[in-house]
Amino acid sequence: QVVNSANLSVFSNPSLTLSAAITRSGYSFKGWALNSATGAVTAAGASLTIAANTTMYAVWGEEQKTENTDDYGNNFTSAYNWTLKAGQNNQLNGKLEVGGDKDIFKFTAPASGTYIFYTSSSLDTYGYLYDGKQKQLQKNDSDGDNSNFAIKRELTAGEVYYLQVQGDGNKVKGDYKINITVPKK
Repeated sequence: QVVNSANLSVFSNPSLTLSAAITRSGYSFKGWALNSATGAVTAAGASLTIAANTTMYAVWGEEQKTENTDDYGNNFTSAYNWTLKAGQNNQLNGKLEVGGDKDIFKFTAPASGTYIFYTSSSLDTYGYLYDGKQKQLQKNDSDGDNSNFAIKRELTAGEVYYLQVQGDGNKVKGDYKINITVPKK
């Protein structure tokens, strides 16, 4: 717990309304306290009755850093925007950080023709292909190697598509490699 102080003077009104939450990089604001070392923490915006000049202390807690940050977006709005290159296999490393995680990739088809989507991993993956209006076009469970998904689909150049990768069930987590083979222009 970390504290900062501020002197507040009361002239004629023994009631004090504490200021709203304040910010400090790397910390979360917990409230205000009358004592710098211990004591009750009073919420921002609360009113106190005081009888003399009073020092209020901002009480801070260190922000918790999570190890399980998502590598790619898990909905259409936060989908990872992937620029694909025509005539080659495009690859990204991915991770399903927690059971039930899904990674969504947004791309504009650089060429018309047959695209091949698949994962390489020791996980049992599902793949879902959507058009730019988020209508599901195709899904697959295990047509790839080692229970990985594989989708083969004709796409149109210049159109937006989404590819979703997830595990089979809510307990699957781990590393995978997503591959998209794009036809030549």
